[in-house]
Amino acid sequence: MQRHHGAGYSFDLGPSTITMKTYFEEVFTACHRRMEDYVTFYPISPLTKKNFFPDGHTVEFTPNMEQMESQIAAFSPEDAKQYRAFLQESKALFSKGRGAVFKSSVIELEG
Repeated sequence: MQRHHGAGYSFDLGPSTITMKTYFEEVFTACHRRMEDYVTFYPISPLTKKNFFPDGHTVEFTPNMEQMESQIAAFSPEDAKQYRAFLQESKALFSKGRGAVFKSSVIELEG
């Protein structure tokens, strides 16, 4: 895992690509293989822990919507109310950019 520190923050770049399981599946499919025959993915909860504040407050990212909203509400009740709308907008933006950003970096394996 790659860890970067700076300006009072710490970023771990390791597991972020693993959360994008569909890209791994696409590579195996391009090789005419089933990913399940080679790799087993296990859900992790909490998904990751990110320290947002110097006083040590953390938010544990989880797929459980109610838990996420509750954690966000501890910092900002108004932002917690907008969490689901934020996820919907993020999903739409990801879908629009997916082809342009991710597909362009996939090597063609056919041929």
